[in-house]
Amino acid sequence: MRVTTTLLFILVSPIFLMSQVYKFCGEVTDESGLPLIGANVILNSDQATITNIDGLWCLESNRDSIEITISYTGYQTKTEIFNDSGKRHKTTLKAGALLEEIVVTGYGRHFKSSLSQSTFNPYESEKGSRKYSEYSENRFKRTADDVKSTFSIDVDNASYAQVRSFLNYDQSVPKDAVRIEEMINYFEYDYPNPSGDLPFLVDCELGKAPWSDNLLMRIGIQGKKVEAHESPPNNLIFLIDVSGSMSQELQLLKQSLTLLVNQLNQNDRVAIVVYASASGLVLPSTSGNEKKRIIEAIEHLESGGSTAGGEGIKLAYKVARKNFMQDGNNRIILATDGDFNVGIQTFNGLQKLIEKERNSGVYLTALGLGGNNFQDATMELLANKGNGNYYFIDTEMEAEKVLVRNLRSTLLTIANDVKLQLTFNSHAVESYRLVGYETRILEHEDFDNDLKDAGEIGAGHQVTALYEIVPKDNFDAQDLVAELDIRHKLPDSWNSIKTEYPLRGIWANDEELSSNYYKAAGIALFGMLLRDSEHKGYGDWDMVESLLNTSQGMFYDEFLDEALRLVEKAEVLSGEGG
Repeated sequence: MRVTTTLLFILVSPIFLMSQVYKFCGEVTDESGLPLIGANVILNSDQATITNIDGLWCLESNRDSIEITISYTGYQTKTEIFNDSGKRHKTTLKAGALLEEIVVTGYGRHFKSSLSQSTFNPYESEKGSRKYSEYSENRFKRTADDVKSTFSIDVDNASYAQVRSFLNYDQSVPKDAVRIEEMINYFEYDYPNPSGDLPFLVDCELGKAPWSDNLLMRIGIQGKKVEAHESPPNNLIFLIDVSGSMSQELQLLKQSLTLLVNQLNQNDRVAIVVYASASGLVLPSTSGNEKKRIIEAIEHLESGGSTAGGEGIKLAYKVARKNFMQDGNNRIILATDGDFNVGIQTFNGLQKLIEKERNSGVYLTALGLGGNNFQDATMELLANKGNGNYYFIDTEMEAEKVLVRNLRSTLLTIANDVKLQLTFNSHAVESYRLVGYETRILEHEDFDNDLKDAGEIGAGHQVTALYEIVPKDNFDAQDLVAELDIRHKLPDSWNSIKTEYPLRGIWANDEELSSNYYKAAGIALFGMLLRDSEHKGYGDWDMVESLLNTSQGMFYDEFLDEALRLVEKAEVLSGEGG
């Protein structure tokens, strides 16, 4: 009996020994009484939070008296002792000496600003410059030297939108802004929807290359489409750059995000993080059916200040993890011109940050906006390392395409780390060249390495790749051209699945080739002419128009009408048009 009593005491005694938890809450305002959103609230140097859209904060402590330090960009830091956890504490911050000369984190207020909101040409300014990663085009490889070609898929299409943006302002297109695979993958192709267990389907054909005496092979991958009622709920964090360099793009961004918000439902959630000279949470995670509240938060955004992008990304991931949906789509949507001039500035620093966070199950989609200061290389890096995609928004029509028409492919990933490896038949193929994908080339041993990062496929996404092939003299239409192997991971798996596709009997005469072939070939040649590629052969602007018109007559694509107009503008700018 004595033993039993002692054991009982040991089991229940911790309940009585537990420390009491005190909850302290407060409100932070400026001297006029307006809430300060994103103010830093630090407890005893070991806990911290930020104020929400109403300027409110809460922290817990096992002490009944705490010391709080509150700071906000442009305001005097204040330290206070709170010893009453039963009431809301109000803190008023006074403006700092330099406040009238800066723009505070862009929600609902700014002070002195000389930035014009008038219509402008984003390429007229001599200050700043768009930055692109330099690359050299893939060259032909002899099968006698290497029969394998290995690369990561790419469903980004920002390059085409940027090409359009330059041409619409009658500007020559920088060579390195042209990534041919992204131009090809901007367009919709008539691929069948997968019906089996695999999340994608492969569609191939081989014909005569229009611009040379070689052959051209098209490889198409169609991701499985997902209906709206089948889509998992979304935990979205809008990470918005409101720095001064974004002033001219902010209205288009507001329109773009509003289009997306209007597609959400009560199962979805949205939070908004902004960053300029500082970062802050301007809207806590909010149900998708509270559209008015979300859109009002978007409408109140204003721009100004420098760009603490690294801190903004850190905060966005923190908010995403806090509201993580186990069976949902957890994604940060970063909207910026990529001009990170304060905080984590180097590619190496950004890459390490994104790589560390992506394994949490939170992906990153990058929406690029901007004119002369746009940092394309940074945007591409962030999306690639964040297991997401990269789009360039230059018009509201483009925003509608990305965020409404293709919403599920933009947000919902169905296959991770997708890699392709072709092993060419050296008895039939003399040499080959992958058209585009220069920044996605992998070492052959990376194909079987599940730790090697690669591209993702979203629901309904399409991936198209072209190979220009020099056949051997004894090439036969029924020959095996290559063995295609594809590796992918399901979203909830760390182990890849390999599928094999023998590319045999895919030859087609000119009259048998599909609209997909003519469209992909026409856009590829468009890109090669813009780059003045050594591989353009005897292709010219008239050939581009002929290929696209042939495709349009077989399978209508409204975006091809625009492409044909852009081809005419490019021809005139090249000095070859009439």
